[in-house]
Amino acid sequence: MASYIVRFGASEPRARELVGIFVADTVDQLFELVNETETPQCCEYRQLGNGGIYWDTATLQTAPQQDSSDEASGWFALPPEPVLSTSWEAAMSAGDQPQAPAWRAIPVPMWS
Repeated sequence: MASYIVRFGASEPRARELVGIFVADTVDQLFELVNETETPQCCEYRQLGNGGIYWDTATLQTAPQQDSSDEASGWFALPPEPVLSTSWEAAMSAGDQPQAPAWRAIPVPMWS
């Protein structure tokens, strides 16, 4: 599986606004995932390399356990202000401009 960062394309009203980070086996699957909340044809993506998202301060948040009988251990909200590692820095440059031609439009799958 690969991880992708997705944002709105430069010609869109919400240009370069982050849509999300997705994990998919193929770009066709990425299309389907983005299609759940946004119009993929309005977006562009870039594959992320090694890296991650972490918090450099205490979050007071714990991850839920699958085997817990506690009803409160379901979904949880991510704490604010995560630190994005070198994957983010590799995807973005100063002024939120794309680096090189690495951002690509999300292609419409052949079967759609």
